[in-house]
Amino acid sequence: MIPKLVKWELKAHICAMTTADSDSEQMLISLAARAKARRLACDLTQVELARRAQVSLGSLKRFEQTGAVALDSMLRIAAQLECLDEFSGLFSTREVPRVLLPAPPLRQRVRRRTAKGQPPD
Repeated sequence: MIPKLVKWELKAHICAMTTADSDSEQMLISLAARAKARRLACDLTQVELARRAQVSLGSLKRFEQTGAVALDSMLRIAAQLECLDEFSGLFSTREVPRVLLPAPPLRQRVRRRTAKGQPPD
């Protein structure tokens, strides 16, 4: 039996799921659905695609059902479905939004040095 406090913490964690998490989950599910549609359009079975991509059948099934897959496995699957080129622009060198850039350091004034024995101006 799960202690009451742990249940509450789990519930709070689930409720705290951000929109970004939800968006990324939806993107994974969408990728999986498109990969499955592409596999079917290529007239490949799960067994055949898994063999060609050198990934386990379980990994391919999990990917198509939930979107969960290791990146190297996804790239192998994409290569076999002739979609690997679509990953080339993923982290392109386009301009980074200002929101993601670090804030410039604050400038501080420095006291002027004076010659020995002379008071500052």
